[in-house]
Amino acid sequence: MGLSIYSLFSRLPFSWVSRHRWKDLDGLRREGLQTVFSYYDAVTDDARLTRAVLASAVSLGAELRLSACFVGATLNAGGADLRFRTAEGHHRITSRVIVNTAGPWVNAVLSKITPSQSLYPMELVQGTHIQLPGRVSGIYYVEAPQDRRAVFVIPWRDTILVGTTETPYEGDPADVHPLAAEIDYLLGVYNYYFTCQRSRQKIQDAFAGLRVLPAGEEGAFFRSRETVLKENCVSRPRLVTLYGGKLTAYRATATKVMKKIARSLPPRQPMADTRNLPLPLVD
Repeated sequence: MGLSIYSLFSRLPFSWVSRHRWKDLDGLRREGLQTVFSYYDAVTDDARLTRAVLASAVSLGAELRLSACFVGATLNAGGADLRFRTAEGHHRITSRVIVNTAGPWVNAVLSKITPSQSLYPMELVQGTHIQLPGRVSGIYYVEAPQDRRAVFVIPWRDTILVGTTETPYEGDPADVHPLAAEIDYLLGVYNYYFTCQRSRQKIQDAFAGLRVLPAGEEGAFFRSRETVLKENCVSRPRLVTLYGGKLTAYRATATKVMKKIARSLPPRQPMADTRNLPLPLVD
């Protein structure tokens, strides 16, 4: 049912993989294997995508301030007075509206804005990947034998990427790092499904990031991944804050943000239509 819905939206059909082709599935264990389906998916380099989006924005007139530390902001009837710090010193700018897309730091940013803003109840969930030597011909969607969570085994730059985990996180987001238990968990998933076993010594790399999820009693795997947008007022917002969301929907999310802040901005001729705008190639 899930693959049918997926195909409906992607307009790319999935297929049943016949048993005589199972021997070509990169050493996937066949004991107890009942059915294999093949479907279309995509892979992206998140850091490279971010650089491409920034380069596109600059080409359309945006100004970037990198390695800047947000100090605080004051909202007023005309917009916002924003303060930040760089290696050159302290700076101050005015704007019609602030869009807070600080990810795991989103509430930390809100706490530095005057007048005080209500904080949306959220939790940080850590996700870790490990990188193993070898190659796989496609992306494998498997369920972890430990807890039946979805885990992906992905071809990545002539290696194999296995992830991800969902571990509650507290503390400074800058300190996030893979935990030993997460590494063992992912290695166990890979070795459970593939005949070519990998030891801990074979792990080439491991890295971790943080998801912003709405607070709740149920496990992280069952929480909503929907983007939550909060504004300080509906009619003419001076502050819009974004919680959560998915990388694959970043353009659709940006469109929703622009609709919310349109009344706060002066009339301007659009520079481009991002529905049809190709991103520049970057290294």
